[in-house]
Amino acid sequence: MRVLRIIGRIFVAVAVLAVALGAWLWFAGNDMTQAAGQLWFTLDSESLNSAQVIIQRYLYADLWDWVVVPVLQRAAWQAVAIVAVFFVAVGALILVVARRRRTRSFRH
Repeated sequence: MRVLRIIGRIFVAVAVLAVALGAWLWFAGNDMTQAAGQLWFTLDSESLNSAQVIIQRYLYADLWDWVVVPVLQRAAWQAVAIVAVFFVAVGALILVVARRRRTRSFRH
C-alpha cells in the first residue's frame, strides 16, 4: 500500500533528522552529556513548553509524564539515540507491513 510506504519513509526520515540534530548540537559545542531536557531548556525554553502543551492537550496527557519526561532526563546523546532507534524501528516495521501487503496482492 502506497500510503504505508510513505508513512514508513517519513518515520525513517525523522530518525535521520534526529541523528543530524544530535550531530549538529555536538559540533556546535553543546554538552551532550547533560540531561536532554536541560539542554533543550537552555537552547529554547519556549519550544519545550510548547511541546509539553501540545502533547498534553492534543495527544495524550499522560504521554508527557510516562514517555517524554524519562527521555528528557537522560543524557542528550542517549535521548537522540532513543528517538532515532524508535523512529527507525517503527518506520521499518511499517515498511515491512507495506511490502508484505504488496507481495500478497500479486499472488491472488
